[in-house]
Amino acid sequence: MNKFIASHVNPFRLSSDCLDLIFLHFKNDKTSLYSFILVNRHFCRLVIPLLWSHPFEYVSKEKAPLIIQTYVSCLSDIEKEQLIAEDIIFDNSSRPLFNYSKYLQSYESHQIRLAIEKWLRSLKSNTRNLGEKTRFTYQLLGNLIFSNCYNLRELTYHWNEEFNTINLLDITSFSGFRHAIGSLKTFKFEYCCFPTQITGNLFAAISQCTRNIHHLSINTESDLRPEITKAILQFIQSQSSIKILSINMYSDEDIKTKALYKAIQFHSHSLTHLKLDGVNEFNQLLKLLMKCKKLQTLELRGFDPEDIPDLFDLPITFINIQDLYCMPCMPLRHDITPTSQIHMISLTQLLNMSNQNLKTFTFLSNVTPDLMKAIEHYCPNLTHLSIAILSEHFIDFYSLLLGLPKLEALSLKIYPETLVSSIFSIQDFTDSIPPTLQSFGINFHIPVETLEILLYNLQRCSAKISTLTFYSSLMVTDEYLRIITRYAQDCGGHFREFRYVTSRQIGSESFSLEELKKAKDSIPIVGVADSFYTPFYGSFDNNDI
Repeated sequence: MNKFIASHVNPFRLSSDCLDLIFLHFKNDKTSLYSFILVNRHFCRLVIPLLWSHPFEYVSKEKAPLIIQTYVSCLSDIEKEQLIAEDIIFDNSSRPLFNYSKYLQSYESHQIRLAIEKWLRSLKSNTRNLGEKTRFTYQLLGNLIFSNCYNLRELTYHWNEEFNTINLLDITSFSGFRHAIGSLKTFKFEYCCFPTQITGNLFAAISQCTRNIHHLSINTESDLRPEITKAILQFIQSQSSIKILSINMYSDEDIKTKALYKAIQFHSHSLTHLKLDGVNEFNQLLKLLMKCKKLQTLELRGFDPEDIPDLFDLPITFINIQDLYCMPCMPLRHDITPTSQIHMISLTQLLNMSNQNLKTFTFLSNVTPDLMKAIEHYCPNLTHLSIAILSEHFIDFYSLLLGLPKLEALSLKIYPETLVSSIFSIQDFTDSIPPTLQSFGINFHIPVETLEILLYNLQRCSAKISTLTFYSSLMVTDEYLRIITRYAQDCGGHFREFRYVTSRQIGSESFSLEELKKAKDSIPIVGVADSFYTPFYGSFDNNDI
């Protein structure tokens, strides 16, 4: 840059609003954000609120106690003396440049509790009565945060009795709690022990302070008492327009699924993403879906309809979902039980109602030939498919592939793996692959020689595979990796990414550093894969609102 021009550049020419927008684009780049702080005082004042809106996301778990130390430095002198009186001896020499607590936008109870405990263990004072010290510090910092933060957007309440060293805390008792949650948009409730009245109080307090929750996640792993279930259902109905809803709720037999569907129906005008765990009363679910005109993503875990849907009682009403994920309770097996027939009929009805709108479809159980025909007939516009099939049905799978002309990503599990080699016709399989396919995930074991022939045929078919994923840990050996590296070198540059699973078992094989280095020299992206069970659209709870 010309020296004259450089000397006359005005760093404040851009308004603060413009700079805020620029810095926001770097919200996932902590290195750049820390660099911006050092530019000048004005940049520092603008970037600090961004870094401290989600402070635990910018540091490792080992450094999380430093966040707590900074918050402690923001306490009043009286509150610091109270900590010292509890035999919590800490460095009290630093004075904060900012009131960091006021910038917090995401409060996660479990995360903060663990960080407090680590901070206490790092101090020179003894850790006797650690539970009580953690509880006392948690209360003081809770008061600090909720009485100062003015833009809290996300609240996660996580409690696991087994791993907690302190008694259950009622966070609604924090100073300023009701004022702080007035702008709350996301509420995630994860409870792994027996709920108490404090649970009901939390839902009641939030519903009194805000009716604009857009993202609600409720996950309980214990039976709920009727009064707690009632409080949760009333909370759902109290909100004006939930867009993303995830529910895994165990309750006693007196609380019917119908009551849950009725509560969800209050948001049929706004729901775009719906995740349900433990699905029964399938007819009621279909009636609910017919009213959710904006629904784009439907995730059904523990998919276990009890009765065959009454098709005569349900006139076909098309729904607009584009992503359908189903994980039944039924394991993969050879025998087709009456329950599995109920699954197939129910799922076929859902596919029919999708009116060829589906773009991604996942069904992680035994996909029968009849279901394959239904997918081909009702879902010709699929771009992403993840299924599990019995080896004896693999030949039927060729026809399904031929009927999906827009398919871009395929993840396939074949069971049992011992029979794969005997039924796997490589030529027929590669001839069936649509030319649009770019990503292929393999969740079955094939011999090295078979893989080599498969890749040779893939290289010569019309599809240009750019991403390959191994979900079988048996294929994570140097012998397999060398074949993948050679394939990348022979592809002419269109093969861009290789992913693989890692086994946690001691003594299990893995790629050597030497072979990994060779692979990375030829493949732009080489790394660990997400779980085979991860939806194509990622984690449901990470969707933006």
